[in-house]
Amino acid sequence: MIFEKFKNLNIDRTTKAMIGMSRKKFDELVPVFIASYHAIQEERL
Repeated sequence: MIFEKFKNLNIDRTTKAMIGMSRKKFDELVPVFIASYHAIQEERL
């Protein structure tokens, strides 16, 4: 998944420039993104 690619970003300034939020905030949101992704995939089936 695309979220896995952001694991390599460990400089907070770079992360903010790429996705508009701090690494800590992004890490807090990843479980929500994953759950939403799985819910969408289940609806498609």
